[in-house]
Amino acid sequence: MKLPDLSDEAKMALIGRQTVLRRAKKDALQELRDLLVPMLNTGAETQGIRAKLLPLIEQVEAVDEALEALS
Repeated sequence: MKLPDLSDEAKMALIGRQTVLRRAKKDALQELRDLLVPMLNTGAETQGIRAKLLPLIEQVEAVDEALEALS
């Protein structure tokens, strides 16, 4: 993989922002996974699951919008 031009500060800032946003999305998706997998495997309690899932889904959507705005 070719290294980006490190002297281009704008490009480096963009890459940094994209990296931070992708990590935030990955973290939110992993939290979603951690909530859902136990329910799938054991039939764990699903009361109040909506309140736990919706903020994570909204976070993923917000990150997607922010990434698209950077493109």
